[in-house]
Amino acid sequence: MTLIIDQAKKPTRYKSNPACVKHFCMAKGCSNWGAFGIGVSLKAGKPGQWFCSDHIAQAHKQLCAETRKPSDIPDYLLPQPVRARKARRERNLKKQQGVLL
Repeated sequence: MTLIIDQAKKPTRYKSNPACVKHFCMAKGCSNWGAFGIGVSLKAGKPGQWFCSDHIAQAHKQLCAETRKPSDIPDYLLPQPVRARKARRERNLKKQQGVLL
């Protein structure tokens, strides 16, 4: 399923303090805080695209598909069940190799 990015939800600066940026998740229909940014450089004036923890892995796969493989996604961006499966696979592989008893 393709993530639909709502460009109308792009980051904006607070009027009371222009140094601060408010950035909510840009996934269509989501109103969570966008804690994870892709392509962000506030010093260079690039607001990038922001996503919550529920949508960052899918957004990362979709936006970075040309340059990176899905296996290159850092563990902290993966949803918890995916991380657990990956860790279980690694433990089982070590057991088979006799590294972990």
